[in-house]
Amino acid sequence: MKPPKKVFLYQSGVSLIELMISITIGVVILGAILAVYSATSSTGKQSETATRMSEDAAVAMNYMAGYIRMAGFSFPQANVPVNTAVSGTGTVQVNDSNFAGAGVRGCDAGFSNPTVSTTLSLTCNSGTGTAAISVRFEGDAYNTGPSGVNPTDCLSQAVNAATSSDFNGGPTYSLVESRFYVKTGANSGTPELYCGGNGGGSNFVAQPIMQYVESLVFTYGVADDVSSQVVTSYLTAAGVDLLPGSVDQRWSRVVSVKVCLVMRSEMPDQNTPGSYINCAGNSVASTDRFLRKAFRSVVTLRNRGALSS
Repeated sequence: MKPPKKVFLYQSGVSLIELMISITIGVVILGAILAVYSATSSTGKQSETATRMSEDAAVAMNYMAGYIRMAGFSFPQANVPVNTAVSGTGTVQVNDSNFAGAGVRGCDAGFSNPTVSTTLSLTCNSGTGTAAISVRFEGDAYNTGPSGVNPTDCLSQAVNAATSSDFNGGPTYSLVESRFYVKTGANSGTPELYCGGNGGGSNFVAQPIMQYVESLVFTYGVADDVSSQVVTSYLTAAGVDLLPGSVDQRWSRVVSVKVCLVMRSEMPDQNTPGSYINCAGNSVASTDRFLRKAFRSVVTLRNRGALSS
């Protein structure tokens, strides 16, 4: 009887070198996938942040524009011709409405006394900083958000004070005043757009209305005199203050306002320091990795008409 044949089983596998090569290739592929995912995720996050900044800027811009557009508005008296007369160093408009003063007053570096009760007593900070603006107009339940039967300021506070008419001193009306500026929030520690108004007996105590507004810049389109509707130049607030005449005469020449605000992202969403174009049109470094973007608009004062050159 023949002995059974011996069967030899040979084990097959990979060598250590082949295993190391496979692991290396896998790590490279995984790293590439992670890099693509990280870049896509970062780009998507930045895109979402930019969209949110644009939406917030639109809300803030539209809110301020609504008040700036009304600056100087007052209901004209019936059967009173609009005439002009020369007084002092400039042409002034003869009163034909309850409110005849300047509807807008600004400072390039902010107000040094933002809660002062009288607009003509507002003073400006020296040096550089974010701008501030104050607007005044005759309000009613239709051109503001009503609070009962009274108009309201920018904080929806009822303006109860009765102001004597500039036309003949007899009837009274509601003079609405709102002041917009940027400062760091006491609770949030972030830059915020604030507004203070003359309603509710608050004495212009401001409250934040939009977070992450980092700066404001206003330039003013002025006419040759208060009777003209044609913008002949755009000036800073300091430039308007250098015009001849009284404060009311200078600022009554404003026909339109260029508004620029810079929004900042909530979180430092950039992987590396970047840059942005500021309100002056210059490229500015953003070393803290926060996204920033400037938004612009031009607002024509409703009472002044709108012709520019």
